[in-house]
Amino acid sequence: MTRWNRLAGLRLAVPALACAAALAAGCAHSVSASASLPAREADAMTAPGSHAATDNPTLTADEIGRRFLELIGGLESRDQLSVDSIREVMGIAIPLEPGELLAGVGSPDLGGGWRYVLNYVSESPSNARGVALSFVNERDDWADMAGVCGLDFDHYHNALVAMGYRDVAIPGEIGELRSVRYHKGDLTFSIIPRYANSGSGRLCVESIGTLN
Repeated sequence: MTRWNRLAGLRLAVPALACAAALAAGCAHSVSASASLPAREADAMTAPGSHAATDNPTLTADEIGRRFLELIGGLESRDQLSVDSIREVMGIAIPLEPGELLAGVGSPDLGGGWRYVLNYVSESPSNARGVALSFVNERDDWADMAGVCGLDFDHYHNALVAMGYRDVAIPGEIGELRSVRYHKGDLTFSIIPRYANSGSGRLCVESIGTLN
């Protein structure tokens, strides 16, 4: 167990995090081209327009998480991020049209209404390029994450620390753990955690992505 699991305890504000999982189902917040995943971390992790690409493999939540961590592990700078590098490392094609700033793909139902969404933000004068992986449930905003928590928060956290990332907890207004940011060089990733509802106390990852 990492210190983050101990630190979060029951102070993790699940309502503050639920909007990220609801975006693909029409949450009031939307992703603008200028967001590039920085302003409201939870709101910028999923794209309502994301769609499933029929030529992409159907992966489990664990496998997409492993591939995302493999992508991060191969990065030395943001300049190496591209739809081509995502396709080469993760085996996922993201259809980014010329001039488009934001594009994404979503998986079929992984069970219980859960699916993953993989987004890419291209570079622009106001945004650095970025990538994000989110787990969303289109049936129930409060659905138990246990089914997509095979790789839990500790797994992602330990992998990033082993890659040389420096971790910083981001508290909310009442002292709850809102997110954890990971810094290395010009790369910053943010993880938004969420507890499984199964009573196990297991801390899951609702989303992980770059910040400006």
